Amino acid sequence: EQLFGMFEPWLFPRNLLPWYHVFVSYRQGGLDSQLTEAVFYALSRELDTEGGAVRVFLDKRRLEKGRNFRDDFAGALMRSRVAVPFVSTAALRRMGGITEGSEAIDNVLLEWTLIVEMLQS
Repeated sequence: EQLFGMFEPWLFPRNLLPWYHVFVSYRQGGLDSQLTEAVFYALSRELDTEGGAVRVFLDKRRLEKGRNFRDDFAGALMRSRVAVPFVSTAALRRMGGITEGSEAIDNVLLEWTLIVEMLQS
């Protein structure tokens, strides 16, 4: 445990945390996944002003199996200081296919809607 305390800023984080500096929102697959994973690793290596590791939420690194995905990502977003939406053609293409009354649920669109709602509140 003492070693963990000493090296925690340099260990790659996993699982949910009580709050985050940065929430990364993106469309899974292809370049979006590769780019956001690189951003996650780069930011996670940085130290904040108090000397602790920058806390970054990236769903595939933080979400835990068996838990409610939407509750956990929404909670993480609401407990983040900064939201970084990666707007790509892949993200927008899928959103363009959603029509009113459609039963399809787009988690990226949910994240972006929540970001806008939080800005307006």
